[in-house]
Amino acid sequence: MNVSVVIRCFNRIEDLTVSIGLIKRFTAHRYDIIVAFNGHLKGYSLSDDIVKSVSDVVHVGNNDSHTSGSAALLMESIPRIKPGTDYVILLEADTWMLDEALVTKYIDLLAASDAVWASSKWNDRLPTLGVDFAVCKYAFLKDNIAMFDFKLMAEEYACCYLIDRGYRYIIMDEFHPVTMTRLLHPFFHNKDRRIKDFPRARVVAYHIEDLKGGMIEKKRRANICAGRNIFPEAAFGEQELVRRNRSLHRYHRTIGWYNDMFFWYKRKRRIPMTGAHT
Repeated sequence: MNVSVVIRCFNRIEDLTVSIGLIKRFTAHRYDIIVAFNGHLKGYSLSDDIVKSVSDVVHVGNNDSHTSGSAALLMESIPRIKPGTDYVILLEADTWMLDEALVTKYIDLLAASDAVWASSKWNDRLPTLGVDFAVCKYAFLKDNIAMFDFKLMAEEYACCYLIDRGYRYIIMDEFHPVTMTRLLHPFFHNKDRRIKDFPRARVVAYHIEDLKGGMIEKKRRANICAGRNIFPEAAFGEQELVRRNRSLHRYHRTIGWYNDMFFWYKRKRRIPMTGAHT
């Protein structure tokens, strides 16, 4: 399959470099990488190595806020995707795909159905779809750029766009849960109460400024999440890696159970998610 990867970046240049390096290792599909960048407005710049390693760099002028900046990055980069593309991966620079098994799984599911989009359920209380990591059909995306013309909550806007127009989508259960119920907030101290590593998806999305060890700590956690030493500079012994990976899986199952118990009886604000997804 011909797969275009659109990576959005403002100032996370180091994350971007790692993400591109990971994708370059993938072999199941033909990957074309596009970087949508608006950091130049605040003095950030991409190295020559980054520019040479990707197919295209789209410099975007809008950076009024995180939400409107992200919308502009998507709306201006999608028209630059090459004709002949089959599927598109939307990705934030700090969201690392540690292998391509998840991509292949959802490309196959999309190909076998009339769904046009696959991503996480962002919020258990509202009809929402994650936009930090998504796999979608290019034939749909090129004619529906308005899906990203969001002003406030991108995840709710994207989901309601699909629902209102009768498009089907697939929930990536490997990312459940993305956020945790407020019952657990006293036990966790990350600022936005979001989960940052997803061992079933083999994806990590930490902000390095939130980690005491910075980039090397993110790479350590990526190794744990993947269950193998992708980054030798942050390697674990084999038995220690297995133990930590199992512990991470148990942690996610526990968080997911509490979230499900808290939200199962909650009604959606608009259309129930169960009536809209495949």
